Amino acid sequence: MKKLLKKFFSVLLVFSILIGIGLVLYPTVSNLINDVTNKSNFENYDNTVKTLTSNDKNNLLSKAKEYNRIIASKYFNSSLTEEYKKISNEYENIMNFGEGIICYIDIPKINVSLPVYHETVDNVLTKGSAHLKNSSFPLGEKTSHTVISAHSGFPQQKFFDDLDELKKGDTFRLRVLSNTYYYKVKSINIVNPNDNSKLKIIQNKDLVTLVTCYPYSINTHRLLVTGERYIPTQEQKKTLTNYNKIDKFNILTCIILLLGYSIILWKVKTNGRK
Repeated sequence: MKKLLKKFFSVLLVFSILIGIGLVLYPTVSNLINDVTNKSNFENYDNTVKTLTSNDKNNLLSKAKEYNRIIASKYFNSSLTEEYKKISNEYENIMNFGEGIICYIDIPKINVSLPVYHETVDNVLTKGSAHLKNSSFPLGEKTSHTVISAHSGFPQQKFFDDLDELKKGDTFRLRVLSNTYYYKVKSINIVNPNDNSKLKIIQNKDLVTLVTCYPYSINTHRLLVTGERYIPTQEQKKTLTNYNKIDKFNILTCIILLLGYSIILWKVKTNGRK
């Protein structure tokens, strides 16, 4: 009977440790898997862009610029014209490079690189970030305001979880077609979910606002981080691209936990033989 109890508790101990390790490793492993998926999406995007002729690109940009012009006119004229209604209905087909991807965003300070999908794509916020319909497409134009939202606290992947770590002066970039646009954080605001006053288009400014729920896991408000486009030096560009997508601390934690589990399992087996 004692042997059976010892065996039972040994199995229970191993099972408990395994569950504990699984819970600790799940976010890291899941995030790594999603990083691989995102990387594949980025490569597909880049490959699609490479197949486009100059004429193809001009046609795509022409439609997107028309969209931005009409969206901006709605802000300044406060009227829903027939032209606006028509272009709004065509939203899904503008700047769509497969699976609804418009571009992708890199935020070096918080180690985030995500695809930006059309808002209307199914389950978009489980795959990456979403471009808000009726905001400007990111084309590096003045008098435009792009709005990009993403989850925080999503269990399968790190999205905008650490957006609250950004400060004024921090930078992020958008890669659109073969162009890269750089933005410097100018303002940070916490607003009610229905407050869109900070998302307006401003004359002669190229703005991008990043949006997520706030506070973390409570989600009663929205955190808005707004950047304005600037032209970095070559040295600054090198700094902005020099970051590691894989969190080395989390990888080290995984290795330590797996080694610890192996040692405990070996000791349990050894004691069982004795």
